[in-house]
Amino acid sequence: MYLPNDVEMSLWCEGYLSSAIIKGDINNIKGLLDLKDGRIDTERMFSTYLLIALDDEKITEVLINDTKNRFPTNKFLNASCSTSDINRVRKLLSKYTFSATDLSHALSLASSGRGFRVNEDAQKVETDFQEVNEICTLLLSNPETDPTYNHNEAIIHACSMENIELVNMLLKYPNINPVDQNGIALLRSIEKGRLDILELLINNDHLKVLIKDNNATLSIVALVIEQGYANLVKIIKFLLNNVHIDASVLNNKALIVAVKQLNDMKIEYDEACIYYNENPSDKDQLEWYEIAFNNCISVVALLLNEEKVWNKLTNAQKVSYSSLIGG
Repeated sequence: MYLPNDVEMSLWCEGYLSSAIIKGDINNIKGLLDLKDGRIDTERMFSTYLLIALDDEKITEVLINDTKNRFPTNKFLNASCSTSDINRVRKLLSKYTFSATDLSHALSLASSGRGFRVNEDAQKVETDFQEVNEICTLLLSNPETDPTYNHNEAIIHACSMENIELVNMLLKYPNINPVDQNGIALLRSIEKGRLDILELLINNDHLKVLIKDNNATLSIVALVIEQGYANLVKIIKFLLNNVHIDASVLNNKALIVAVKQLNDMKIEYDEACIYYNENPSDKDQLEWYEIAFNNCISVVALLLNEEKVWNKLTNAQKVSYSSLIGG
């Protein structure tokens, strides 16, 4: 006689349990949970079934009171926050007590804006930020919720989702660090073309301390240059126009990075010119190298035009760097 292995037994139990939840069959749910050899991997079960269970208080209680504790309340909260279901979140928060870690993790999930809604013509998916922000407001109303949880994950998600209202909300908390995790929040704002969000981050009091000349631990300009964005010149101009940005911090790190990129690109551009002169049929591709090379020159020129950057250079450096841009 064939005996199912552990994985097969687990999948069998999970399948029947999911079906019982959908049907609202409490007796079958209890029986499956009480199976001596029943193996249920709740990490593998879709959160959809937990949300369905939440609509029936009796089923919810049966799952939460499982003697093997396979359905703790935080799983229901996570599922509700991941789908931006404000009503279910309210219901859970009013009925159960959650730890600081549970609440903070739920905020991280909610801020990712996973509550997608399909519009009327069903041609594109849009994020319903209203419910996302209501959930985040509700979670943050509890003093136990840490908005900086998991290295400021909430504000990184908010920037990634272009949720400017949530970014504003999170920046009101003094411990929020917009440049945690190597400045991902800043970079996501740039990648999305949201310079309005980028400006909010730069003007944040916490960030101002990190980028001041005497106490700087970060050069935002250098960080951006290292990414090599296609619209780099536009972004650098935007940054340099901000009164809080000092491009000379960390011993002119931004200029050092820009000069290295220019020298590296010059080598690539020169090699490309040689190749395409020998292969004229592919010459159209040379344009990319030419644009990239000229962008590098423009960035170095912009930095040399900054008074603080220029004043930190030795006379030899001034001559050397100026020669790179034809000065």
